[in-house]
Amino acid sequence: MNKIEPQPDTFEDSSLKKETSQYHKITVEKNVKKVPPDGGWGWMVVFGSFFGMILAPFPGIVFSILFSPLLMSHSVSSTKISWIFNFYSLVWSVATIFIGPLCNEFGWRKIAIFGGIINSLSVLLSAFAPNPEFLMFSFSILGGIGAAIGYISVLVVSQYFDKHRGLALGITSIGGCISNFLGPILANYMLEHYGYMGASLIFGAILLNQCVGGALYQPIEWHLKYKEVEIKTEDDANEKLLTNCKMTDNLNGVQEKSLSETRRASVISVNSTFEISNSLVNISISPTLLEADEDEEPEAKNNHSALLSILKSTYSSLKSLKYMRVQLISWGFCGLLLGYVNFRMFVPFVLINAGYSLETAAWCSSIGSIGNVVGRIIMTLLSDRKFFNVRYGFMFGLFLIGTSVIGNIYIYIYIYIYIYIYI
Repeated sequence: MNKIEPQPDTFEDSSLKKETSQYHKITVEKNVKKVPPDGGWGWMVVFGSFFGMILAPFPGIVFSILFSPLLMSHSVSSTKISWIFNFYSLVWSVATIFIGPLCNEFGWRKIAIFGGIINSLSVLLSAFAPNPEFLMFSFSILGGIGAAIGYISVLVVSQYFDKHRGLALGITSIGGCISNFLGPILANYMLEHYGYMGASLIFGAILLNQCVGGALYQPIEWHLKYKEVEIKTEDDANEKLLTNCKMTDNLNGVQEKSLSETRRASVISVNSTFEISNSLVNISISPTLLEADEDEEPEAKNNHSALLSILKSTYSSLKSLKYMRVQLISWGFCGLLLGYVNFRMFVPFVLINAGYSLETAAWCSSIGSIGNVVGRIIMTLLSDRKFFNVRYGFMFGLFLIGTSVIGNIYIYIYIYIYIYIYI
């Protein structure tokens, strides 16, 4: 019997090559996703945030002017003044950690209105302060919480904008500059005409308008737009799964292969169709891509209480502190509070003790905000540009603040030496 030699397995290569070329193609699938409105009601949110940024930091900005009659009449030491103001900064910083989880639980609008009420109460109660120690409660605790809630304006604007986010945030931040300029001058005017109690009551009433700005923070889900995007996927031999592969010998000794190929499922492929009929657009979207619209007041998940949900979300946010970049930004802001904010707070007291009027001290506090406005406008124009590195801009700003404080210290030393020698 003649031995049949097995034939070369050329069938395998040619067959697989044909299959590879058959499935090597590019498919374009249309998907639909929700995107921020980037305009529309978003500009009303910018207006409300701009208004909130003017009013939210008011108590801290006018502290040195508005409360100077109470503090000076009781001959309060600079140490106690520093304790009152820095406790305000501490409460503000700690309360900021809980703002995001609170907004997720109860909605932006309710938290913003609540912050406006707390901010107003901090100044209204301070009008009846029997002694400076009472300010530790009325100003430091209530004012710190109100100021922390007021800064959700930046977070709300970020939710409504994508392409024009830098411009929207720049407009919002300019509200803080206006507050820095108007606050001391307005506080001095109120003190001259209405006294300490009258000025505090008027300021408290003005701060209630922060609730009006907060009322404009409608849920973002009401204004999301549906955007059609195209996702290109390339199918080739690497995207195939070869299954049920078996080999048999026929009578001629030629090996046959049975290949069953199944295409790998694409987890990002979601088809969408648009049907336009009588000006109506029907969108068919896979529920795995888009989440259901959230209510303004979302319920606590997994049947947990609201408090437990807030604490868990806060703890999750604090985990970001393990990253070096977050730590550096936090330490930079800490240095800003310790070095610049405290320095600016003490300037009016130093001028008053040097014999200058309260009006002069107020103007000195306000003029510094002009440069702040210029800097924020420049940053607004640059932040949306691809060539601009926001990180370097932040570092350069901190460098300018540090050099300005050091420069002022040397100027004061030079003035005192000049007075001591020549006068």
